Amino acid sequence: MAAKDVVIPRNFVLLQELEDGQKGSADGCITWGPENDSDMSLSHWRAVIVGPAHTPYANHMYNVGVNCGHNYPDERPTVRFLSAIRLNGVNETTGAVDPNKYPALSRWQRHYTIKTVLMELRAAMAAVRGNARHGQQSRLATAFH
Repeated sequence: MAAKDVVIPRNFVLLQELEDGQKGSADGCITWGPENDSDMSLSHWRAVIVGPAHTPYANHMYNVGVNCGHNYPDERPTVRFLSAIRLNGVNETTGAVDPNKYPALSRWQRHYTIKTVLMELRAAMAAVRGNARHGQQSRLATAFH
């Protein structure tokens, strides 16, 4: 059997993501880890995205929930901002991320990771420059209910 034919089991993939999350992103703008230390299935994750400089999100930290279902990484995770945010592709009432608006989710591939999704969300935040729709970001509530 060729190495490319080996399918790494879900738990091993998530353990690698746990290790990567403990290191965080190279620039320190994204961190992630299990929501609860007792979640042995590593299904529920909490992430923090630091708002990019020179955007309406600057000087804010955004909490994000990531749920990796039983078929992860074969199926994409569900993602939801827990902090209130105005961002295209994010439901302003619930914080749910529309997977159809983000290629990392809409074109999910098994080798993608939680980090892949978080980096794409932060890139979308960084692309917002002076957009009036996002201009009142700092006046939003701090969390969804």
